[in-house]
Amino acid sequence: MSAFLGAVITAGITLVLLIGQSNAEEIKERNINIYKKKSRLYQNYIKKLNQIIENQPIKIKDFEIVKSEFYSKLVIYLNTKFHKGITDCFEEIADCVVSSIDDHFVTDKDKTENFDKLRRNLINITNIFVKDLGLMGKIDINLLMNTDKILFFKLFRATLLQEVLNCFSKEKELIVKKGFYAYPKDSEYEYIILPLLWKSNPACDILIGPFLKRNKDGVCLASDRLHFKVRAPQIKSMADLYTLKFYNDEKEKEFISLENREMQDKFDEHSFIDLSNSLDSNALEDSELDRNMYNNFIPPFSFENSDVLYSNYHGIYQDMCKAIANRAYYYFRNYFAISQEENQPPLLIRELCIKVGKSAVYEIAN
Repeated sequence: MSAFLGAVITAGITLVLLIGQSNAEEIKERNINIYKKKSRLYQNYIKKLNQIIENQPIKIKDFEIVKSEFYSKLVIYLNTKFHKGITDCFEEIADCVVSSIDDHFVTDKDKTENFDKLRRNLINITNIFVKDLGLMGKIDINLLMNTDKILFFKLFRATLLQEVLNCFSKEKELIVKKGFYAYPKDSEYEYIILPLLWKSNPACDILIGPFLKRNKDGVCLASDRLHFKVRAPQIKSMADLYTLKFYNDEKEKEFISLENREMQDKFDEHSFIDLSNSLDSNALEDSELDRNMYNNFIPPFSFENSDVLYSNYHGIYQDMCKAIANRAYYYFRNYFAISQEENQPPLLIRELCIKVGKSAVYEIAN
Protein backbone atom coordinates (compact mmCIF):
# COMPACT_ATOMS: atom_id res chain seq x y z
CA MET A 1 0.00 0.00 0.00
CA SER A 2 2.76 2.38 0.92
CA ALA A 3 4.50 1.56 -2.36
CA PHE A 4 1.33 2.43 -4.23
CA LEU A 5 0.97 5.78 -2.40
CA GLY A 6 4.61 6.55 -3.10
CA ALA A 7 4.07 5.93 -6.81
CA VAL A 8 0.99 8.21 -6.81
CA ILE A 9 2.89 10.98 -5.03
CA THR A 10 5.82 10.63 -7.39
CA ALA A 11 3.53 10.79 -10.40
CA GLY A 12 1.81 13.89 -8.95
CA ILE A 13 5.11 15.66 -8.37
CA THR A 14 6.25 14.75 -11.87
CA LEU A 15 3.02 16.12 -13.32
CA VAL A 16 3.39 19.37 -11.41
CA LEU A 17 6.99 19.74 -12.59
CA LEU A 18 6.00 19.05 -16.20
CA ILE A 19 3.18 21.57 -16.01
CA GLY A 20 5.53 24.14 -14.45
CA GLN A 21 8.15 23.49 -17.12
CA SER A 22 5.55 23.81 -19.86
CA ASN A 23 4.28 27.09 -18.41
CA ALA A 24 7.82 28.40 -18.10
CA GLU A 25 8.55 27.52 -21.73
CA GLU A 26 5.31 29.20 -22.82
CA ILE A 27 6.22 32.34 -20.88
CA LYS A 28 9.73 32.28 -22.28
CA GLU A 29 8.44 31.86 -25.84
CA ARG A 30 5.89 34.63 -25.32
CA ASN A 31 8.60 36.97 -23.98
CA ILE A 32 10.82 36.17 -26.95
CA ASN A 33 7.99 36.93 -29.37
CA ILE A 34 7.21 40.18 -27.53
CA TYR A 35 10.89 41.15 -27.61
CA LYS A 36 11.11 40.45 -31.35
CA LYS A 37 7.97 42.43 -32.08
CA LYS A 38 9.08 45.26 -29.85
CA SER A 39 12.49 45.30 -31.52
CA ARG A 40 10.90 45.58 -34.99
CA LEU A 41 8.60 48.38 -33.88
CA TYR A 42 11.44 50.29 -32.22
CA GLN A 43 13.68 49.84 -35.27
CA ASN A 44 11.03 51.18 -37.66
CA TYR A 45 10.32 54.07 -35.32
CA ILE A 46 14.00 54.98 -35.03
CA LYS A 47 14.22 55.07 -38.85
CA LYS A 48 11.44 57.66 -38.89
CA LEU A 49 13.25 59.72 -36.25
CA ASN A 50 16.42 59.64 -38.36
CA GLN A 51 14.47 60.75 -41.43
CA ILE A 52 13.26 63.79 -39.51
CA ILE A 53 16.88 64.69 -38.72
CA GLU A 54 17.92 64.22 -42.34
CA ASN A 55 15.02 66.15 -43.85
CA GLN A 56 15.34 69.22 -41.58
CA PRO A 57 13.56 71.28 -40.50
CA ILE A 58 10.82 69.27 -38.77
CA LYS A 59 7.28 69.88 -40.01
CA ILE A 60 4.23 69.70 -37.75
CA LYS A 61 2.94 66.77 -39.82
CA ASP A 62 6.13 64.79 -39.11
CA PHE A 63 5.80 65.48 -35.39
CA GLU A 64 2.14 64.43 -35.31
CA ILE A 65 2.99 61.16 -37.10
CA VAL A 66 5.74 60.10 -34.69
CA LYS A 67 3.71 61.17 -31.65
CA SER A 68 0.62 59.30 -32.83
CA GLU A 69 2.59 56.16 -33.64
CA PHE A 70 4.23 56.21 -30.23
CA TYR A 71 0.90 56.31 -28.38
CA SER A 72 -0.84 53.82 -30.67
CA LYS A 73 1.91 51.19 -31.02
CA LEU A 74 4.81 51.62 -28.62
CA VAL A 75 3.65 52.97 -25.28
CA ILE A 76 2.24 49.58 -24.17
CA TYR A 77 5.76 48.11 -24.12
CA LEU A 78 7.33 50.77 -21.88
CA ASN A 79 7.42 51.14 -18.12
CA THR A 80 6.38 54.40 -16.46
CA LYS A 81 9.92 55.80 -16.26
CA PHE A 82 10.65 55.30 -19.94
CA HIS A 83 7.19 56.53 -20.91
CA LYS A 84 7.74 59.79 -19.02
CA GLY A 85 11.21 60.19 -20.52
CA ILE A 86 9.81 60.10 -24.05
CA THR A 87 6.89 62.42 -23.31
CA ASP A 88 9.40 64.93 -21.87
CA CYS A 89 11.27 64.73 -25.17
CA PHE A 90 8.03 65.33 -27.05
CA GLU A 91 7.55 68.59 -25.15
CA GLU A 92 10.99 69.79 -26.24
CA ILE A 93 10.39 68.69 -29.84
CA ALA A 94 7.07 70.56 -29.88
CA ASP A 95 8.97 73.75 -28.97
CA CYS A 96 11.28 73.14 -31.95
CA VAL A 97 8.31 72.68 -34.26
CA VAL A 98 6.65 75.89 -33.08
CA SER A 99 9.91 77.82 -33.51
CA SER A 100 10.31 76.49 -37.06
CA ILE A 101 6.75 77.35 -38.08
CA ASP A 102 6.73 80.83 -36.51
CA ASP A 103 10.27 81.50 -37.80
CA HIS A 104 11.28 83.41 -34.67
CA PHE A 105 14.95 83.03 -35.57
CA VAL A 106 17.00 86.21 -35.72
CA THR A 107 20.00 84.55 -37.36
CA ASP A 108 20.84 81.32 -39.15
CA LYS A 109 22.80 80.34 -36.05
CA ASP A 110 19.51 80.41 -34.09
CA LYS A 111 18.11 77.91 -36.58
CA THR A 112 21.06 75.58 -36.15
CA GLU A 113 20.68 75.73 -32.36
CA ASN A 114 17.02 74.80 -32.76
CA PHE A 115 18.11 71.90 -34.96
CA ASP A 116 20.58 70.74 -32.28
CA LYS A 117 17.83 70.81 -29.67
CA LEU A 118 15.61 68.74 -31.95
CA ARG A 119 18.36 66.25 -32.70
CA ARG A 120 19.29 65.80 -29.02
CA ASN A 121 15.70 64.94 -28.11
CA LEU A 122 15.23 62.54 -31.01
CA ILE A 123 18.44 60.76 -30.03
CA ASN A 124 17.33 60.67 -26.39
CA ILE A 125 14.19 58.82 -27.52
CA THR A 126 16.36 56.35 -29.43
CA ASN A 127 18.54 55.79 -26.37
CA ILE A 128 15.46 55.07 -24.23
CA PHE A 129 14.45 52.33 -26.67
CA VAL A 130 17.98 50.94 -26.61
CA LYS A 131 17.95 50.82 -22.81
CA ASP A 132 14.52 49.17 -22.75
CA LEU A 133 15.81 46.41 -25.04
CA GLY A 134 18.83 45.87 -22.80
CA LEU A 135 21.28 46.71 -25.59
CA MET A 136 24.67 48.38 -25.25
CA GLY A 137 24.48 50.63 -28.31
CA LYS A 138 23.67 53.95 -26.67
CA ILE A 139 24.35 56.93 -28.93
CA ASP A 140 26.82 59.45 -27.50
CA ILE A 141 25.36 62.73 -28.78
CA ASN A 142 28.53 64.71 -28.03
CA LEU A 143 30.71 62.22 -29.90
CA LEU A 144 28.24 62.25 -32.77
CA MET A 145 28.28 66.06 -33.02
CA ASN A 146 32.08 66.20 -32.84
CA THR A 147 32.30 63.67 -35.67
CA ASP A 148 29.75 65.67 -37.70
CA LYS A 149 31.81 68.80 -37.11
CA ILE A 150 34.95 67.19 -38.52
CA LEU A 151 33.17 65.90 -41.63
CA PHE A 152 30.80 68.81 -42.13
CA PHE A 153 32.74 70.93 -44.61
CA LYS A 154 33.15 67.93 -46.95
CA LEU A 155 29.46 67.14 -46.67
CA PHE A 156 28.54 70.79 -47.30
CA ARG A 157 30.77 70.99 -50.39
CA ALA A 158 29.45 67.74 -51.84
CA THR A 159 25.81 68.66 -51.17
CA LEU A 160 26.12 72.09 -52.80
CA LEU A 161 27.77 70.69 -55.91
CA GLN A 162 25.13 67.96 -56.19
CA GLU A 163 22.28 70.48 -55.88
CA VAL A 164 23.81 72.61 -58.64
CA LEU A 165 24.15 69.55 -60.87
CA ASN A 166 20.56 68.55 -60.11
CA CYS A 167 19.24 71.95 -61.21
CA PHE A 168 21.23 72.38 -64.40
CA SER A 169 20.71 68.74 -65.41
CA LYS A 170 17.08 69.70 -66.10
CA GLU A 171 18.26 71.36 -69.32
CA LYS A 172 17.15 69.54 -72.47
CA GLU A 173 19.30 71.28 -75.08
CA LEU A 174 22.43 71.69 -72.98
CA ILE A 175 24.45 68.85 -71.51
CA VAL A 176 26.04 68.85 -68.07
CA LYS A 177 28.72 66.20 -67.90
CA LYS A 178 30.33 67.11 -64.61
CA GLY A 179 30.92 69.86 -62.09
CA PHE A 180 33.89 70.59 -59.88
CA TYR A 181 35.50 73.05 -57.48
CA ALA A 182 38.48 74.93 -58.86
CA TYR A 183 40.37 78.21 -58.91
CA PRO A 184 39.79 79.86 -62.30
CA LYS A 185 42.86 81.04 -64.16
CA ASP A 186 44.84 83.71 -62.28
CA SER A 187 42.24 83.78 -59.51
CA GLU A 188 42.59 83.43 -55.75
CA TYR A 189 38.89 82.61 -55.51
CA GLU A 190 37.43 79.10 -55.39
CA TYR A 191 34.28 78.50 -57.46
CA ILE A 192 32.02 75.71 -58.53
CA ILE A 193 32.62 75.39 -62.27
CA LEU A 194 29.96 73.75 -64.40
CA PRO A 195 30.84 73.29 -68.11
CA LEU A 196 27.76 73.22 -70.36
CA LEU A 197 27.82 71.64 -73.83
CA TRP A 198 25.53 71.83 -76.83
CA LYS A 199 25.93 68.31 -78.16
CA SER A 200 29.72 67.96 -77.98
CA ASN A 201 30.46 71.69 -78.42
CA PRO A 202 31.43 73.99 -75.52
CA ALA A 203 28.58 76.42 -74.80
CA CYS A 204 29.71 78.14 -71.59
CA ASP A 205 31.01 77.57 -68.08
CA ILE A 206 28.80 78.44 -65.12
CA LEU A 207 30.73 79.76 -62.10
CA ILE A 208 29.22 79.93 -58.63
CA GLY A 209 31.22 81.37 -55.74
CA PRO A 210 33.64 82.49 -54.47
CA PHE A 211 33.82 80.21 -51.45
CA LEU A 212 37.34 81.10 -50.44
CA LYS A 213 39.56 84.13 -50.75
CA ARG A 214 43.17 84.38 -49.64
CA ASN A 215 45.40 87.42 -49.19
CA LYS A 216 49.13 87.43 -49.91
CA ASP A 217 49.85 85.83 -46.53
CA GLY A 218 47.43 82.97 -47.18
CA VAL A 219 44.85 84.27 -44.70
CA CYS A 220 41.22 83.53 -45.59
CA LEU A 221 39.18 86.64 -46.29
CA ALA A 222 35.48 87.10 -46.97
CA SER A 223 34.09 88.21 -50.30
CA ASP A 224 31.27 90.77 -50.50
CA ARG A 225 28.79 88.47 -52.22
CA LEU A 226 28.28 85.05 -53.73
CA HIS A 227 28.47 85.41 -57.49
CA PHE A 228 26.84 83.80 -60.50
CA LYS A 229 29.10 84.25 -63.53
CA VAL A 230 29.14 82.89 -67.07
CA ARG A 231 32.50 82.26 -68.73
CA ALA A 232 32.50 82.24 -72.53
CA PRO A 233 34.47 79.86 -74.74
CA GLN A 234 37.33 81.99 -76.05
CA ILE A 235 37.20 80.62 -79.57
CA LYS A 236 33.59 81.56 -80.29
CA SER A 237 32.93 84.78 -82.22
CA MET A 238 29.28 84.61 -81.15
CA ALA A 239 30.38 84.79 -77.51
CA ASP A 240 32.77 87.68 -78.22
CA LEU A 241 29.81 89.97 -78.91
CA TYR A 242 28.69 89.58 -75.29
CA THR A 243 31.97 89.41 -73.39
CA LEU A 244 33.23 92.30 -71.29
CA LYS A 245 35.35 94.76 -73.27
CA PHE A 246 36.01 97.61 -70.87
CA TYR A 247 37.89 96.03 -67.97
CA ASN A 248 41.61 96.63 -67.56
CA ASP A 249 41.93 93.19 -66.05
CA GLU A 250 42.41 90.80 -68.96
CA LYS A 251 40.84 87.86 -67.13
CA GLU A 252 37.53 89.75 -66.89
CA LYS A 253 37.26 89.58 -70.68
CA GLU A 254 36.52 85.87 -70.36
CA PHE A 255 33.09 86.61 -68.90
CA ILE A 256 29.72 87.40 -70.40
CA SER A 257 28.32 90.83 -69.53
CA LEU A 258 25.23 90.07 -67.44
CA GLU A 259 22.07 91.99 -66.67
CA ASN A 260 22.62 94.15 -63.60
CA ARG A 261 19.37 94.95 -61.81
CA GLU A 262 18.63 97.53 -59.15
CA MET A 263 19.70 95.47 -56.15
CA GLN A 264 23.24 95.21 -57.57
CA ASP A 265 23.80 98.78 -58.73
CA LYS A 266 25.96 99.64 -55.73
CA PHE A 267 28.55 97.12 -56.91
CA ASP A 268 28.88 98.80 -60.32
CA GLU A 269 29.57 95.35 -61.74
CA HIS A 270 28.33 93.61 -64.90
CA SER A 271 30.37 90.43 -64.70
CA PHE A 272 28.24 88.72 -62.08
CA ILE A 273 24.73 88.35 -60.69
CA ASP A 274 24.34 88.48 -56.91
CA LEU A 275 23.44 85.09 -55.42
CA SER A 276 23.56 86.28 -51.82
CA ASN A 277 20.39 88.36 -51.94
CA SER A 278 17.05 86.64 -51.61
CA LEU A 279 14.73 86.30 -54.59
CA ASP A 280 11.82 88.71 -54.84
CA SER A 281 8.19 87.59 -54.75
CA ASN A 282 7.88 87.75 -58.55
CA ALA A 283 10.79 85.34 -58.96
CA LEU A 284 9.18 82.87 -56.57
CA GLU A 285 6.25 82.59 -58.98
CA ASP A 286 8.60 80.67 -61.28
CA SER A 287 7.30 77.14 -61.77
CA GLU A 288 10.75 75.63 -61.16
CA LEU A 289 10.94 77.12 -57.68
CA ASP A 290 9.32 76.14 -54.40
CA ARG A 291 7.68 79.19 -52.81
CA ASN A 292 8.59 77.77 -49.40
CA MET A 293 12.27 77.38 -50.23
CA TYR A 294 14.93 78.96 -48.00
CA ASN A 295 15.11 82.58 -49.13
CA ASN A 296 17.23 84.47 -46.62
CA PHE A 297 20.35 86.48 -47.36
CA ILE A 298 23.29 84.09 -47.75
CA PRO A 299 26.63 85.70 -46.85
CA PRO A 300 29.81 84.41 -48.48
CA PHE A 301 31.56 81.67 -46.56
CA SER A 302 34.83 79.77 -46.56
CA PHE A 303 34.87 75.97 -46.60
CA GLU A 304 38.23 76.07 -44.85
CA ASN A 305 36.82 77.71 -41.73
CA SER A 306 35.05 74.56 -40.60
CA ASP A 307 34.27 75.71 -37.03
CA VAL A 308 32.37 78.81 -38.16
CA LEU A 309 30.72 76.93 -41.01
CA TYR A 310 29.47 74.20 -38.70
CA SER A 311 28.28 76.42 -35.85
CA ASN A 312 26.30 78.69 -38.19
CA TYR A 313 24.92 76.34 -40.82
CA HIS A 314 24.91 72.65 -39.90
CA GLY A 315 21.20 72.74 -39.12
CA ILE A 316 20.20 74.43 -42.40
CA TYR A 317 22.94 73.59 -44.90
CA GLN A 318 20.67 71.45 -47.08
CA ASP A 319 18.21 74.31 -47.49
CA MET A 320 21.07 76.74 -48.19
CA CYS A 321 22.55 74.49 -50.86
CA LYS A 322 19.19 74.13 -52.58
CA ALA A 323 18.66 77.90 -52.42
CA ILE A 324 22.04 78.74 -53.97
CA ALA A 325 21.55 76.18 -56.76
CA ASN A 326 17.98 77.24 -57.50
CA ARG A 327 18.87 80.94 -57.55
CA ALA A 328 21.67 80.27 -60.04
CA TYR A 329 19.41 78.21 -62.27
CA TYR A 330 16.66 80.84 -62.08
CA TYR A 331 19.03 83.59 -63.23
CA PHE A 332 20.40 81.34 -65.96
CA ARG A 333 16.89 80.97 -67.40
CA ASN A 334 15.49 84.45 -66.74
CA TYR A 335 18.27 87.05 -66.82
CA PHE A 336 19.93 88.53 -69.88
CA ALA A 337 23.38 88.67 -71.40
CA ILE A 338 24.09 92.22 -72.55
CA SER A 339 25.82 92.82 -75.89
CA GLN A 340 28.84 95.11 -75.95
CA GLU A 341 27.86 96.26 -79.43
CA GLU A 342 24.90 98.58 -79.96
CA ASN A 343 23.33 96.66 -82.82
CA GLN A 344 23.11 93.40 -80.88
CA PRO A 345 20.01 92.77 -78.71
CA PRO A 346 20.25 91.27 -75.22
CA LEU A 347 19.70 87.53 -75.02
CA LEU A 348 18.56 85.34 -72.17
CA ILE A 349 21.70 83.74 -70.74
CA ARG A 350 20.40 80.27 -71.52
CA GLU A 351 19.60 81.22 -75.14
CA LEU A 352 23.05 82.76 -75.60
CA CYS A 353 24.74 79.59 -74.35
CA ILE A 354 22.73 77.50 -76.82
CA LYS A 355 23.61 79.90 -79.67
CA VAL A 356 27.28 79.79 -78.70
CA GLY A 357 27.23 76.00 -78.73
CA LYS A 358 25.50 75.90 -82.09
CA SER A 359 27.75 78.57 -83.60
CA ALA A 360 30.73 76.22 -83.51
CA VAL A 361 29.02 73.99 -86.07
CA TYR A 362 28.55 76.88 -88.50
CA GLU A 363 32.04 78.31 -87.92
CA ILE A 364 33.64 74.94 -88.65
CA ALA A 365 31.43 74.48 -91.71
CA ASN A 366 32.50 77.86 -93.08
